[in-house]
Amino acid sequence: MPVKLNAEVLARLAPGKIERDTEVKGLIASKTLAGEVRFKFHADLPGSYRNSKSGRPQTVRMTASTDDLGEARRWARQLKNQVSAGVDPRERVTEVEGPATWTVRRCMEEYLKKPSHRPSTQQGIREHLCYLAPLMDKKLGELTKSDCRTTHAKIQAKSAANGGFRYLRAAYNWALKFDDARALPAGAHSPLNGVVWNPVGARALLPFDLADWSERLRTVSVPRRHFHVLNLLGGYRAGMLSRVKWEYVLDDRIVFPAADMKSDREFHSPISTAMREVIEAIPRLDETWMFPAHSRTGHLTEWKEAAIHPHLGHQLRKRYKTTATLIGVPSARSEALLDHAQPGLDKNYESRLELFDKLAYEQERVSQELLRQGLDLACLEQAPV
Repeated sequence: MPVKLNAEVLARLAPGKIERDTEVKGLIASKTLAGEVRFKFHADLPGSYRNSKSGRPQTVRMTASTDDLGEARRWARQLKNQVSAGVDPRERVTEVEGPATWTVRRCMEEYLKKPSHRPSTQQGIREHLCYLAPLMDKKLGELTKSDCRTTHAKIQAKSAANGGFRYLRAAYNWALKFDDARALPAGAHSPLNGVVWNPVGARALLPFDLADWSERLRTVSVPRRHFHVLNLLGGYRAGMLSRVKWEYVLDDRIVFPAADMKSDREFHSPISTAMREVIEAIPRLDETWMFPAHSRTGHLTEWKEAAIHPHLGHQLRKRYKTTATLIGVPSARSEALLDHAQPGLDKNYESRLELFDKLAYEQERVSQELLRQGLDLACLEQAPV
């Protein structure tokens, strides 16, 4: 019967006899007449019986070049992964130029070239590469579940760990599209299936008093305070609002180009009376950007404020949606105002531009309710303390 191989089992192994390992299926230990331990790997190729005249599966038999049990197990696991994926390791397909010979670094570089990636997506991938540093020089064909699971577990930032390895998983699956030899383990045998994901959920809305928030906003510099108020009134993603150019602002709407949108489509956001008041109060510090900054891009890229944190960014977007629901704005309209994808195939047939007047009406209602709850636009007038 198979046993778990260890030093004691190997020591008492008689010459000419074999022991099968229970930890790595297919790993066999034997001892020569001279007392030397040898490791071998035996496994049947799945589906190979179909091409066999005898009707029996083809068996892979290979001998390890090491007498160390730990190294032999690692070697056998790699062979087992390849055999499980239907790849005959004796053909040495991993040495052929292709995805299996790519390093993780090369794989991520190739994935960055994916045609559908927007600049913001590419930036997100690059920002997460640092978390994959221990794996960057490993070949994809040699990547194991243990490698991925261990590296992921060591990352202290739980959300960033998940993000980095989700990008790696997407890049690995992208590489499979170009792997004609099918040398990379796929499906359940993918090394990324070894990751134990951190339980990181969406952050809940943190209730806050709008009158107090407006008061604390007075300590923030101009035009950053305008940015936060407009962010709340429009329910925008902070990143897309930070990239607004003056040319995007029309009489009754802000037109966000598709290149700036997470949805990859042009977005027409209605301007309410209160939003118009905020926009007109924004000082023109730059001819191009509504919210300029001394950054590489020339516009605002960081919107945290010690005085009013954490009631910023996506929290304001959640407050907007909650307020819209509170006053009875139909879900389909509030989702359209937030530029959320609409559920159901029939939503692809609706034109948001044709519904613009309805959406403008709801935008006005949400703004008025936020003012009623305590939002004070007078905070825009006072000079920062």
